[in-house]
Amino acid sequence: MAQQAKYWFPAALCLLLVGWGANQYVALLVHYRQDHGFSEVLVTSLLGIYVLGLVPALLLGGRASDLRGRKRLTMIAVLISIAASLALMLSHLGPLPLFAGRLLAGTATGLGMAAATSWVKELSQAPWDPNSTAGSGARRASLLTSTGFCLGPVAGECWWRGRRCRMSFPTQLTSCCACRS
Repeated sequence: MAQQAKYWFPAALCLLLVGWGANQYVALLVHYRQDHGFSEVLVTSLLGIYVLGLVPALLLGGRASDLRGRKRLTMIAVLISIAASLALMLSHLGPLPLFAGRLLAGTATGLGMAAATSWVKELSQAPWDPNSTAGSGARRASLLTSTGFCLGPVAGECWWRGRRCRMSFPTQLTSCCACRS
């Protein structure tokens, strides 16, 4: 029996990637405070600026994806998420790249959730997936978004621990998972 194509999977994978990017640096907030000497107010503000990007993107992203296309807006969200991660990698330069990165991460998350969730839902019904059941699109989208939200902070903390110990990434991942069990 031939395997049926999963047209919805690339769109759902985009949700995982955007979710990962949104939360990867959240695990590092405590390290910013301890290692960079940032104040508690500054670190808390990094969470607030994320919401400042998230809410308008959520509110406007659905309508924009109706007009411009779900795939197009989802790809823009992934690119913004990559830009956010690049900005957040510059934390050693001070708080400004962190604020820019968190604002971009919020924007990417809002756009991604608005466009890609609808895209997954559309691709999880006929004619793309004639054997799917009602609600499978919502389940798929929420599962991969949640997976990204979960894996992001775990990867961020694993990276941080390995960076301080000068480990290779596979060793970091193994060490972090062993510590968590």
